[in-house]
Amino acid sequence: MTGRHITIAALAVALVISSGVVPAGAATTETSSISITIFGNPTVSVGDQVNISGFLTLSDDPGPVGATVHIVRTNPDQTQTSLPDQQTASGGEYILADRPPVRGVYTYTATYDGDSVHSGSTATSQPLTAIGLVDSLTLHASALAIRNHASVTVTARLGDGASTGTISIWRTPFGRSKRLVQTGAVDATGRFAVRLPLTRTNTFSATFSGDDTHGPSSSATLRVAVQVRIRGAMAGGYARSGAYRLYHYHSSCPARHVRCVTYHTTVYPNHHAECVYFRLGALLGHRWRSLGTTGCVRLGARSRATVHVIYNASVKGVRFRIKSVFRGDRANDAAGAVWSHFRITT
Repeated sequence: MTGRHITIAALAVALVISSGVVPAGAATTETSSISITIFGNPTVSVGDQVNISGFLTLSDDPGPVGATVHIVRTNPDQTQTSLPDQQTASGGEYILADRPPVRGVYTYTATYDGDSVHSGSTATSQPLTAIGLVDSLTLHASALAIRNHASVTVTARLGDGASTGTISIWRTPFGRSKRLVQTGAVDATGRFAVRLPLTRTNTFSATFSGDDTHGPSSSATLRVAVQVRIRGAMAGGYARSGAYRLYHYHSSCPARHVRCVTYHTTVYPNHHAECVYFRLGALLGHRWRSLGTTGCVRLGARSRATVHVIYNASVKGVRFRIKSVFRGDRANDAAGAVWSHFRITT
């Protein structure tokens, strides 16, 4: 704006004026020119209203009224769509509105056919870009914590329910690189799901390719924790009685820590050099009582550890139970073995 004058070009996105072209063999004596202008932002969202106007000028009439102007929209795939014809109003102006139906770049062309006196003319706008609608993409898991080797279903969902395009679901196992789980078509409800077993904690994410009306989008991440699988078992003994492994009392156990009760544990997947802990309990009266928990016992190269229960003569006939516990790390959540039971007899 300068003083009291406004430059039209500052308001118009695209303005192209074409001089009249006399058709071959036409006996015309006057010429015409036409313009077409898209007002507003040159970038709009799919479905937004676009306001289009222009002026027809004749060499012998600067503002013809009632002349017919044809409007054609060139679509992103280069097909053409004829829009309703417009009649010029006062000053030769015509006005119409359109809504771009899909993502991509459009142009609009205005044509005046001319008549027996006036030559025809045509003009094409500069490009208009229609961007896709923003669609939220969310992730849901059938469980946020699962046992080792159990399966989880991860579902990606589009908020607006777009029913075309594809969704890719990705996972990043702890300590490893991001990898594609699967890509698939969005269903009628805007969903795509995968099901897979896990052996370590994973972080999931999803991406949407976009479709004709929606732009690409990405989800936030979703963590699914996976417990270790831990097993424990009594070693040795001379017999079983129900749930109990039976051991003979040996005086060498309290004296020299030889021929004591032995318990082994194994953690899956391999957690070499990490800690496991052993809990010991006794049935005293009618209730299980805790006798304590060991400190850290390091897992060996094969992810195994062993503990020996040192006892004295007072334990004969007492019912005991023992289990191993892994307290978890960034790769796997905590888990404990089932209780193993034993008795020391004469």
